[in-house]
Amino acid sequence: MKGITPIISIIILLLITVALAGTAWMYLSQFMGTYTEKSFMLITGNNPRCVSGDNGNITIYIKNTGTTAITASDWVTATIDGTQINGIPASIPSGSTGILYNTGTYTSGMQYTIVLGTEARITERTVTCP
Repeated sequence: MKGITPIISIIILLLITVALAGTAWMYLSQFMGTYTEKSFMLITGNNPRCVSGDNGNITIYIKNTGTTAITASDWVTATIDGTQINGIPASIPSGSTGILYNTGTYTSGMQYTIVLGTEARITERTVTCP
């Protein structure tokens, strides 16, 4: 009987370890899923673009690098100098490129700050109107 107790103790400790590892795996996989589902990047090059004037616009090209579509409600922030962007597409499918734009009065030579963000990331970029 003395030999059985250590074996049972080892089995119980192994079961506890496996249960804790499984719990950690479930938590981390769900946590990481949130940060990869709605991920995006700004397209490089002449992006964003600005057209100055009373009826000017700022255009931002983004690529959905996440695993699901980014819908208009997924943007936690989409502003130009603190003003909400008025041209957000209804949906940008995974792997596709989308265009966000804002129409307004933009002065030549002025610099504007664009802040875009989903649950996955927030990015800031500046654009100077020609």
